[in-house]
Amino acid sequence: MTGNEVRPELLGQINLLLDENRRRGHRDGALDGAAGRRASNADLADEVDADLQQRLDRRKNDMCAMCASSLTVGGTVFLPACLHSACRQCFVVCRANGEPLRCVLCNQLDGSMGNAPQPHRLIEAVLSRRDQRRCDECSGDVADSDATASHRCTECSHMLCDFHTAGHRRLQATREHAVTTVSVPSECAQHQRPLEAYCGTCKVSICLACTIVDHPAPVHQHHLLDADFCRQARARVRGAIVDAEKAAQARAARALDVAITATEISARGAALQREINANIDALHALLDARRAELLQAVDAADSADRERLLVMGQAERAAHTVLMSTVELATELTDDRTSAATLAQLEPAMCSRLQTLVAAVPGRSAPRLSQVTFSLDEDVERIIRCAGKISIQPASPTA
Repeated sequence: MTGNEVRPELLGQINLLLDENRRRGHRDGALDGAAGRRASNADLADEVDADLQQRLDRRKNDMCAMCASSLTVGGTVFLPACLHSACRQCFVVCRANGEPLRCVLCNQLDGSMGNAPQPHRLIEAVLSRRDQRRCDECSGDVADSDATASHRCTECSHMLCDFHTAGHRRLQATREHAVTTVSVPSECAQHQRPLEAYCGTCKVSICLACTIVDHPAPVHQHHLLDADFCRQARARVRGAIVDAEKAAQARAARALDVAITATEISARGAALQREINANIDALHALLDARRAELLQAVDAADSADRERLLVMGQAERAAHTVLMSTVELATELTDDRTSAATLAQLEPAMCSRLQTLVAAVPGRSAPRLSQVTFSLDEDVERIIRCAGKISIQPASPTA
């Protein structure tokens, strides 16, 4: 070896460090077992729970996923790419500009701009039922009105019965206002008879006359909207709700695991930096330049992991919000206040959507930290000339 000779004491120190690295290795320091990791991070668990609850509270406000404005009956647009909802105004603006809708909740692009906008049936049904209240204009002295709101003025935000809806449309100050229907139909529009059956083939509530004229058996499969049908439909929806709630719990656990792993990056980086400094200091001034390169490599590894986990964590939280908001919509529609016709109309869609969301939960657990190690080569001459290296071994996914 040319130049300065390596002192025996320095060579002995380097060999000791190499032996220690071989025996110990570098691990991420996380507790074994998901339960242990979560139990030791109670504060972080509270933070994640609070964030999930805040996201759910925002989602329950019936807001457009694009502009955050309040959704109204007849003004929702279903986004099939992510199952969220937007308002018709955002749909019209994006179509006019030739741009796709991008959901701000999950950042997915919706590719249905070329098709006619479809209403979000679940949200429409919930909004319609919430809007079924007394007329804002009635004082109880109108003989021709039962004081039950049947329309809503989108300009005044007033709930109106049939009597005051007619007056609203006649007054000069309000005749140009847009008035939408909020009542849920209970009669067949064609035969003016009660909706007492459900066509499983066409997925629509019908009257008994329709079962003979427009939806004849055996081409169409009919179900009477009796107590037994409602009981079975509610049972199916509640079963889907139970599965969805379990899936939401799994999403919340994965979000916490991602957050825990993200916090462990700093500890891992600090441990690596201490180990690098100890090894580089043993080589004194010859290794200063190499030390800077290694520290940058650690920072790069941390940055890459943080970015990956940030994206994954946001996706898990967004998926949890979708699950729980859908569960709450479905739960609200399964109580006894929901009419049989509405229940029959929405039950297949509710169950299908909940099952789709449940099936989307990954079967594997959230990722752990990649195994990053620092090592020194055995040959002292090569250590001095090319000191150390950063190795990144991705963590193996666990079931």
